[in-house]
Amino acid sequence: MQRAFGYITIGASAQPLISTTLSAAVAPSILPDSTQQTTLQVTSSAIFVVKDTVVIGLVSGTSFTNVERAQIVKIPDATHITVQGLSLTHAANELVVLSIPVATLSVQGKDGNTGAIGIGTGPGVNLTTGVQLLYKLATVAASAQPNVRDFTFATGINGINTSDLWIVGTQNDTYLPSATIL
Repeated sequence: MQRAFGYITIGASAQPLISTTLSAAVAPSILPDSTQQTTLQVTSSAIFVVKDTVVIGLVSGTSFTNVERAQIVKIPDATHITVQGLSLTHAANELVVLSIPVATLSVQGKDGNTGAIGIGTGPGVNLTTGVQLLYKLATVAASAQPNVRDFTFATGINGINTSDLWIVGTQNDTYLPSATIL
């Protein structure tokens, strides 16, 4: 199945390729268990569908705290997702990262972006040094054909997980990711 995620805006530092942030802190109930449902307020729920797995608790940069996985059970509106199995407290601005296996991935920079975009394997991805950098998308002028990078991964159960890919570039530039879901 092909999935398109819409244009995503690059932040001030490296960020997971397909993610949003918590708009408000969230805490599970007093007795967390695997069937508990918790609604999270997020910047945008547009990149998610019901049954997606998300990683919650990664914070921008290289600091990882209170990381846990949860499954989306409902998307009430454009700024909320309901997940099952949340057991930790999370602060506003923590990342909510799509975490699903994919066989192929396509990333297209938007025409008119002001800088190159780097796609890499972690929060240390760096366009200048090449650290953790898989690919660099060059800038193109407005109204020109944008650059695109297609990745193909092993098929079957071995693809790559979307939460393993990071992006870096000029703040407020945009990119368009899409994927073939395993």
